[in-house]
Amino acid sequence: MSNRKLAKAIQGLFRALRKLHHTVTKGLVNWLLRSALKNNRGNRLASGFVLPTTVLLVLVVALTVGALTYRAYNRNAQVIGQNQQRIIYNAATPAIDRARSKLEFLFDATKDNRYPGGVPGEDRLLAMLLNDGKDSTNTKDFAKLPAKDAGGNLIDPYKLPDEDRVDLNGDGRKDNAWSFRTDTDANGTADATVIYSVIFSSPTDATKNPQELLLTLTDKQKAQQLLVRHGPLSKESYAVKCGSGSGGAEGGWFEDR
Repeated sequence: MSNRKLAKAIQGLFRALRKLHHTVTKGLVNWLLRSALKNNRGNRLASGFVLPTTVLLVLVVALTVGALTYRAYNRNAQVIGQNQQRIIYNAATPAIDRARSKLEFLFDATKDNRYPGGVPGEDRLLAMLLNDGKDSTNTKDFAKLPAKDAGGNLIDPYKLPDEDRVDLNGDGRKDNAWSFRTDTDANGTADATVIYSVIFSSPTDATKNPQELLLTLTDKQKAQQLLVRHGPLSKESYAVKCGSGSGGAEGGWFEDR
């Protein structure tokens, strides 16, 4: 074979190889592009489904957690309120019992012989309950109840052994108020001081009845003057205008409607 024919054969072989290279390369590139586009399209379709589902799931979880948290908060507040009510109840119950026993003793003529016949005025009741030898105005003498303990010592029958009288209005005279220590958390140790009082004084005015006067005073003024907060409750709307005056022998009493 001549050199010329050999050269042509080699050139034809190179052209065939280049053509094959181009064909293979083009096919490979097309396959890769189709694969990439197909995968991207699938991912886009999947993402379009997953995103709303994820948002919905997160929303449901957030609402559930929020509801549980709110319920736990309400339950915690309820438990705290119940504990506070229990503490108040535990402290108030013995105070109410003590005040009731004092009133029962006060209105029992067989125990306190200073109780007069008929209906006494509030001034006399105050002096009897104070039991310090003075009347309610602290200007005149008033008989003390001669009570004695088991040892023969003079005592105040309106003060229990674990109590102390308290000066509520700061006038230097002990009032019909008492304090005692109590256990509020039931651990066997007295951890609080309870102060209670028996108040039955009413405002006096010759031109107005006590009910009307009480409506014109604030709670602070009533507390400073040791006055009752309000008169007896009545279902009748005109009860305020029908209260009796507080003067005379029956001073301080309200008409029962």
